[in-house]
This record gives sequence, structure tokens and C-alpha cells, in this order.
Amino acid sequence: MMKHKQLFGLIIGALLLCSASCKKNDTEPQLPPVTQTGENTFGCLVNGEVWLPQKGMMVPPYGTSNNQNLDKRWMIDCVNQYGTILLTICQDSVLNGSSTFSNEDLCSFAKFIDRSTDESLNYITDGDTFNGKVTILKFDTEEEIIAGTFWFDAVSDNGQQIQIRDGRFDLKFTEYEP
Repeated sequence: MMKHKQLFGLIIGALLLCSASCKKNDTEPQLPPVTQTGENTFGCLVNGEVWLPQKGMMVPPYGTSNNQNLDKRWMIDCVNQYGTILLTICQDSVLNGSSTFSNEDLCSFAKFIDRSTDESLNYITDGDTFNGKVTILKFDTEEEIIAGTFWFDAVSDNGQQIQIRDGRFDLKFTEYEP
């Protein structure tokens, strides 16, 4: 009987030791921190769910450029297997530090392309009910960094709505045309 109690005690002790040394496997995706150092990060909440880029085999999952159209607007895009987020920002807005997403002037607007179902849906800001804002936290042409935060509400052609919240990006760019 004494041996059974000792064996039972050893087993319980080993289990407690094992459980104390095991680390919790945190597999929940997390938004990247808001940074301004060119970390090449992007993330947001899409209808409350964490949305992060997914690296492709040949290209990075994000892009930045400012040579779009004659007005030198900035385009920041990010992709994963479920969709694409596109932020189009007027050059003046980047230099001034913020912009409201509309679609009225076709200069600053935001778009989400949802590929999570068989039917690909395009959600876009409309400048009325569905709008948002981007805030540029850092724009540095010497270090080639553009960093900021954003949010927007958008609507699809068939009237479905989407909320993008807590967006952040900290990206390096390689081409800049003042």
C-alpha cells in the first residue's frame, strides 16, 4: 500500500512539474505594433477579426508606390489568401499627415477585395456613409519609410458592409517622385 502511495505521489508530482514547464501555445494571430522604423508590417481588424499579410513565394505581400496618375498619389496595398486591402492617398495628404477616405474626388479612398468565398466582393469607401481616415505618422524620404494608422467602412456593389479598424502599416518604399 505504501508503494502505491509513493508511486501515485511520483506520478502526480511529475504531472505537476510537466504542466508547470509547458508553455502555452499562443497561435492566435496578433496585430503588429504601431511602429515607425520601416519594419514592413501591416495589419488591421476586418469585422473584428485580425487580418494580416501572407507572404507569397516570389513577392512580398505588400506594396507602396507614389507614381500613380499625374497627382503622384500614394498606393499602399497588402494581400493574403483571403483578400486585398488597398489604400489610395493623395500626395498632399501624405505630406500633410492625414486624409479622409471618400471616393468623391477619386484621390483618397480605401478598398477591400474579399476572396474568402466563391464570390469575390469589392468593398469601397463612398465618401458619404462609408468613409474612413488614414493618419501618416512618419513620412521619411531619406530612410524611405511611410508609416501610419487607418480605419474605414466600405460597401460592396450588392450592399454588403464591412468595417476595417485598428489598421497600421510601417513600410519601406524604394521609389519616390516628389
